[in-house]
Amino acid sequence: MTDRIDDLRTMVLEFRSSVSEELSTTNRRIDELADEIRTRLATSETAILNAIRDLVREMDRRFGEVDRRFVDVDHRFQDVDQRFDAIDQRLDGLDQRLDAMDLRFDGVDRRLDELRAEGG
Repeated sequence: MTDRIDDLRTMVLEFRSSVSEELSTTNRRIDELADEIRTRLATSETAILNAIRDLVREMDRRFGEVDRRFVDVDHRFQDVDQRFDAIDQRLDGLDQRLDAMDLRFDGVDRRLDELRAEGG
């Protein structure tokens, strides 16, 4: 019986040392994988942050261009508005002249009517 117990102890000790070595190897591999995952995550995060930074710069550049274009368009609209104001002023002047000519024609018509009445 002692032999059996000794054999059982030997088996348990061998199993423990075998499992201990495998466990130690597995733990080292897990630590290596964890380090590799951390490194890959850090690299990925850096790449993502760099891409976001580049996109923000590009958006800022494009928004700046759009803003400059809006300013140009605004200046052009102001020029057009000034031209329309000048045209409007000219039309007002023409309208006043036409009104004055209308009055003159009315006067001429009255005078013609008077001359017809006198001659007639």
